[in-house]
Amino acid sequence: ALVLLRPQRPRLPHRTLTLLSIKASHIDIFATPTEAGIQKGKEHSLMTTQSWKIDTTRMAYLRFGPDESLVAGLEQFALANGIREAAITSCIGSLRQLNLRNLCSYEGGSPEFERTTIDENLELVSAEGYIQPLPDSETGIRVHVHLAAARPSGEVVGGHCEETTTFTGAFMYLHILDEA
Repeated sequence: ALVLLRPQRPRLPHRTLTLLSIKASHIDIFATPTEAGIQKGKEHSLMTTQSWKIDTTRMAYLRFGPDESLVAGLEQFALANGIREAAITSCIGSLRQLNLRNLCSYEGGSPEFERTTIDENLELVSAEGYIQPLPDSETGIRVHVHLAAARPSGEVVGGHCEETTTFTGAFMYLHILDEA
């Protein structure tokens, strides 16, 4: 069953964390609509691509204040709280500096990147990404974020975020899937 929760959210002060626990006995994820038993003309609520068991997951709400590092701050939060795997489900706010590293070509098995630094105030329209454990590491994690940000003119820039600094702040929901 798919459950939609609409909790009442009080105004939260700077650096407040709210945790929400969701219990599920099993999540089935299928590669094709037919495999999932989806038929034309029938109503269906969920289609996915993998399968694993989850006993408990949590949602964390993070509020970043002015002049805070988004990527390093998220990594620091994850390490301090034993988070091994998570997905960024929503993130909005404002930025004052953005460092992007976008893939330009991939020839002969070798990627080439273009790095761009944008030093201006931007509206953080959307960000998504994940936290995953590093291979062959008991404690190391990788924080991977992609984002879209708008200039005052409405022009949108974005891609792989190496790091960014908030302007007035940012608000993130993090779906925590695995903890140490």
